[in-house]
Amino acid sequence: MRASKRLQKEVVKIKEILSANLRASVKVPELLDYVTLQLTLTREEVEAASSSFFDRVSIPAEEALKAAGLTKEDIDQVELLGGGIRTPKVTEILKNYMGGKELGVHLNGDEAMCFGSAFIAANSSSSMKVKQVFLTANP
Repeated sequence: MRASKRLQKEVVKIKEILSANLRASVKVPELLDYVTLQLTLTREEVEAASSSFFDRVSIPAEEALKAAGLTKEDIDQVELLGGGIRTPKVTEILKNYMGGKELGVHLNGDEAMCFGSAFIAANSSSSMKVKQVFLTANP
């Protein structure tokens, strides 16, 4: 169990390093009794090993467009939130899917989630008197 947690911690660190660099050195001393994990990974190796995940990256975008009744041509700007924005392959796939449109990464995901939750809570509250907040999309 301890080895698994140490390895998970190192994986997060490697993901962050490979988001900005093409290679990362990995060293986990005493991963198991008297065994030290030490290797160098390249972004290309990780992307190749993760190809089955990358094949599914554009599916949520397709579903969102379909649910909204829009096409890619109807969209002027795309803003990404979440950990996927740190993965260059994810942004590359989404940029290609959206026809080469630049993807924004300007919003803070935590703040966006908090504001959205506050709006929904304000609209749902029967015990508080607040100005109604409407969530709309402009065509």
